[in-house]
Amino acid sequence: MKIFYSLYIHFLHLGISIASPFNPKAKKWINGRHHWKEKLKSQVPKSSDKKIAWFHVSSLGEYEQALPLVQKMNDKNYIIAVSFFSSSGYDHSDDALIDLKFLLPLDTRANANALLQILKPDIVFWVKNDFWIHTIGALQIRKIPLVMVSLIFNKDSFFINSGFSLIEKYLASANAIFVQNKQTKNLLVKKQISDITITGDTRIARVKSRKKNANPYSPFERLPGSSKVIFYASVHKSDMPIVTKFINENHDYIHVIIPHEIDDQSVNNLVKNIARSSVYIEQVEQNSFEKIIIVNKIGILFELYRYADIVYIGGGFGRGIHNILEPTVFGKPVIFGPNYKKFDEACNFIDLGLCYAIYNHKDFVHIIDRLTQEKRNEIHNNLIKYYDSVEDASEIIMDYCVDKKLVS
Repeated sequence: MKIFYSLYIHFLHLGISIASPFNPKAKKWINGRHHWKEKLKSQVPKSSDKKIAWFHVSSLGEYEQALPLVQKMNDKNYIIAVSFFSSSGYDHSDDALIDLKFLLPLDTRANANALLQILKPDIVFWVKNDFWIHTIGALQIRKIPLVMVSLIFNKDSFFINSGFSLIEKYLASANAIFVQNKQTKNLLVKKQISDITITGDTRIARVKSRKKNANPYSPFERLPGSSKVIFYASVHKSDMPIVTKFINENHDYIHVIIPHEIDDQSVNNLVKNIARSSVYIEQVEQNSFEKIIIVNKIGILFELYRYADIVYIGGGFGRGIHNILEPTVFGKPVIFGPNYKKFDEACNFIDLGLCYAIYNHKDFVHIIDRLTQEKRNEIHNNLIKYYDSVEDASEIIMDYCVDKKLVS
């Protein structure tokens, strides 16, 4: 099986290399890994009494899951190293809590061995399902403590079905496995994997902490209080038929659109489909208001959610919805498309009547009409109670690691 995996890695690299002259993301992936050894050596302290905790994440969402643990390891005076598979996660991560970051090199045996020889981590936290077999295998050979964090599978997951033989022995040899839900634990137990702890999602601790420290966004403090404010966040092309039709037909609301891609071409294509005047967030900051606001700026969405009455989260008519924890921690009712069932929090909130899935424009209009002030207040109160009741998953993980002497 490892032979096929090595072939997969070879062809993955070949495909990205061929695409790189034509695809900006592929080009960034390749260029970001040029001279990776030299870049990493320049970041690792030459001599230090501190131990190194390495966190591997796929992209920005997984980085958010890691941060509550990063904070705790920081408090214990570890050097914090974070690797990303995705260039966008690497580019947009908040570096305040970490000491060094790098893009995970292509997962060959040679690269895995070189990486560990340079970094020399004392413990590794592998976040969610971004399995790279040669690197994880090299950790096992060196007996470096490995903690699997926030794993989540369903019965259709590749790694539970055809791909399980790839990860089976690495899961079995991990020092600790923390999963998000009971379904994941049951699926792994059926595969003869034991010593699994259900913690829930570490992102919940993260969004609660961010909410506590979030600052008001002064331009939005001046939004007209008489109008209902609807956010359309992380919207894709597949979301736009519903979003633009509703915006064009409903003039009484303030519509705040946050595209998933904020490059000029994507934003211009969005604007062309809106048959009304709009302003960009920069113009709002200069006291220019319209009832349609386009946020083409990274890093402010979380703080803006407090000003929404209703939030539509994109991705549900494509590969899957984006982050719904960020708006719901502010007590906001959230609407999204039908592709949400791989996301535990979405399923939970729908079961609790706190979020809504739609299949078409008619559904969207119907839900908006149902979300009266009274209903929104009820949802707000129930969401706040929900978040107050959730135990901090990162505390459970850290207590275990200290108890087992994985962390000192």
